[in-house]
Amino acid sequence: HEQRLQLATGPWVGMTPGWPLLARTIHFTTGWTLFVVIWVYLLFHLITARRRLLLFFPWLFKRGRAMIVADLGVLWSRQIPVRQMGGLAGMVEGLGILVLVCMTLTGGLFFLCQFEWGFQNVAGLFLSMHQYLSGFVWAYIIGHAGMAMLHWMLPIRFFKEMA
Repeated sequence: HEQRLQLATGPWVGMTPGWPLLARTIHFTTGWTLFVVIWVYLLFHLITARRRLLLFFPWLFKRGRAMIVADLGVLWSRQIPVRQMGGLAGMVEGLGILVLVCMTLTGGLFFLCQFEWGFQNVAGLFLSMHQYLSGFVWAYIIGHAGMAMLHWMLPIRFFKEMA
């Protein structure tokens, strides 16, 4: 008869080698990598230049809200706003960063509560939040890619220079 190797640690308890194990390992590795990258990215930009707050989170400032309203006015007139930083594009970027921060935070807290600290009841809450936020991450990725393709296809010089 065939004996199968079963892993006995952390999130891999009882799993046998194969695609599910590989998928869980990739999810785990990319999640923790993104956790480090997004926090370093955010902290670096917030520490090195306070004006980055206006660029990533324009809705927090009067000037930023005015930029968003101006960009919405341009969109309302069926044109694409051309702004290098801030405004509507900055708001989308900032919301994406916030979603990724929350996603990595809830995923990391789920992992720690479930497998390291033994707080299974609290872990379920973080897992539910993590799963809920995943829809926003997908919407951000698809929307961001869609907007990039739209800008690439439109004859606007600024966006051609970005490529």
